[in-house]
Amino acid sequence: MADARIINLFHSLGVSLPEGKMPVPGPRNGETIASLAADTPETIDEKITRARIAQQAWQSKSRNEREEVLEALAGSIRAHRELLATLMTMDSGKTMKESLGEADGSEAILYKTIKDASLPEFNNMYRCKERVPAGLIGLITSFNFPLVVAHWTIAPALLAGNAVLWKPSEKTPLVALAVKALFDRLGQGDLLHIVIGGREAGTMLVGHEGVDMVSATGSVGMGKAILAALEQKKNNSIKPILELGGNNGVVISDKISEAHLEWSVKALLNSFLGTAGQRCTNTRRVFVQRKVYDRTMRLFERN
Repeated sequence: MADARIINLFHSLGVSLPEGKMPVPGPRNGETIASLAADTPETIDEKITRARIAQQAWQSKSRNEREEVLEALAGSIRAHRELLATLMTMDSGKTMKESLGEADGSEAILYKTIKDASLPEFNNMYRCKERVPAGLIGLITSFNFPLVVAHWTIAPALLAGNAVLWKPSEKTPLVALAVKALFDRLGQGDLLHIVIGGREAGTMLVGHEGVDMVSATGSVGMGKAILAALEQKKNNSIKPILELGGNNGVVISDKISEAHLEWSVKALLNSFLGTAGQRCTNTRRVFVQRKVYDRTMRLFERN
């Protein structure tokens, strides 16, 4: 049984959680906050079939019609930002401030995708960049940014005329289900489906011949497994998009001003500790030149 607050949040969206036997652990103490119905090969087949049918009609829509759906989704995320942020905080352990920032970032990505695909008018002519749709995009996202990273793929995929099959991390599936509920209200529900499950569900998604392209964020091991699975597919001509972590270093030069050094140390502390260190953009190493080493260490201690 799901936490009563989660049930009420989904009821406010007019939907019920797909309850089942897959536990969703709470980040605070590991206790189960919801139990969801995991997808099976049969349900994944059904979702892929429905998404592919919807995609055929979607790619024939005009550019303006597709933009209107993205704008409507952005507006819906804006209207429900507190709800989405609350679910993210309960699901992932982020602070409410971080979760609200992620909801706002997702809205911004949708608008930016539309803007970036347009070109300035020339001799009173409207111009835009037109992408050829790939078909059905399989999307796998990680636990640490359960909303904003998904929209890096969802926004351009939908604008180009694709459908999306989204498997969120089994640790943080609730906000994805909430986005699905918002998207269904726009009248294009079969363009976005959610796959619930762990590694097995992700393997089924990647290896399915009905999935034309894969976009995934996760570990290096996951990326290797995806490439191995794609090698076994007939439908593997489109290269996957894989974001598999980072190993970020910072150099503090002796040319730095005192004011800039103070700012840099504060920025580094945020980069070390933001999201409890659970993100690929966190700083891993700092190289400090000898002349400013003692000053830098004092600032770290002071802050």
